[in-house]
Amino acid sequence: MKRGWPDRSSFLTLYIPVLICRLWFIALGKTVVDASSAVKIDELSLSGGPCSLGIQWPHAPAVRCCLVLDGELYQQRVQMPAIVDALMQTGQIPATTFVYLAAGDGIARHRDLTCNEAYTDLLMREVLESLQRRIGTIEHFFLCGLSLSGLAAIYASVRHPDRVAGCLAQSPSAWWNDEWLMAAIAPEQRLHGRYWLSVGDQEQQADLRHPPTGLHQATSQWDSVHRLASRLKTAHAKVHLHPYAGGHDPACWAKELPTALPWLLGTPATSE
Repeated sequence: MKRGWPDRSSFLTLYIPVLICRLWFIALGKTVVDASSAVKIDELSLSGGPCSLGIQWPHAPAVRCCLVLDGELYQQRVQMPAIVDALMQTGQIPATTFVYLAAGDGIARHRDLTCNEAYTDLLMREVLESLQRRIGTIEHFFLCGLSLSGLAAIYASVRHPDRVAGCLAQSPSAWWNDEWLMAAIAPEQRLHGRYWLSVGDQEQQADLRHPPTGLHQATSQWDSVHRLASRLKTAHAKVHLHPYAGGHDPACWAKELPTALPWLLGTPATSE
């Protein structure tokens, strides 16, 4: 499952400053959420320098952490922090620290979120280890993403099955590179995590080019997500495929979170 990306030292030198800069809007506090679910700005120490993150602290001590890719979209368009706060306040999900990581511009998304081995290792090693130093012991680590970041979340979960307890992938771009990720998961592979995948019945378009890099989508979101879910099941993962009525739409992703997050994280009574 390797791709021709820069080696780790080169990646850290080149991209850590970019990672820091692309979180500018979080650092400025440009989120639209209820005061009770406000995301706090925090800083991690990485080898390439400090990294600002949006952290939503739970109301009780937590050993769970969910790293949310495309954090700017989840905060501003999906309104995830308010949904998370309501679910924790009502006891529908256990205490969990949510960390929102921005993806940056379109070029950065197409580079980093398309099964990029070096970027994934940065997340799963330096970012995760730094988070543990900042927020304490993490016994259960989860990933969340949408569209391309949904693809990236699944890739990281498959690449690091010993570190990721579960993955929420909303309309993941499983079509990328002629469904490379689906083909890369060997049927004999044993995955033990939980995977919630969703896709809308209006996501039927194929043979598309996505700006700004002209990323080619040969197959539809609908078909490719169904095939990826089937392959994950073959690899012994616990998979919930949620086909919903709608398209590639933040409103649809927000609507399913009150069901998806309890399934992924577990309720306080059943999650241990």
